[in-house]
Amino acid sequence: MIRLAKFLYYILIAAAVVIGLLFYLGPAKYTPSGNIDPQITSLALRYTFFVILLAVALAIIFPIINVISNPKNLVRNLIVVVGLAIVTGICYYFAKGDVLPLLNYSGSDNVPWVLKLVDTGLFLMYIAFAGALLAIVYSEIRRYLI
Repeated sequence: MIRLAKFLYYILIAAAVVIGLLFYLGPAKYTPSGNIDPQITSLALRYTFFVILLAVALAIIFPIINVISNPKNLVRNLIVVVGLAIVTGICYYFAKGDVLPLLNYSGSDNVPWVLKLVDTGLFLMYIAFAGALLAIVYSEIRRYLI
């Protein structure tokens, strides 16, 4: 199983490197405004979408397998999920969702519910980033104290 995971890892990395090289070094055309438009952009976006979907699927599947194989951890996992739901609710509560006064924009995304969801996502990202930094600092301090 570990060999298969390593093999898939190397395949995904190789595909990302090839697509990245094609994106930066591959065929391109100039737009009328003088900008360079890589012809491989849609492939790069589709690959990114595939990798994100794969990550989401694995993030859902493996905890389910873990719960089935070790049901004692179910309570701990439920506590984590409830905690994340509470943090998401708090972030949603503090998100403003005020319509932005944008000049020359008539799109459909400048509405309160979209802006509230975007604010919620940004707040969650800030919390995750702060948590990652605190975990790094904690692990470094703990390593030197032990």
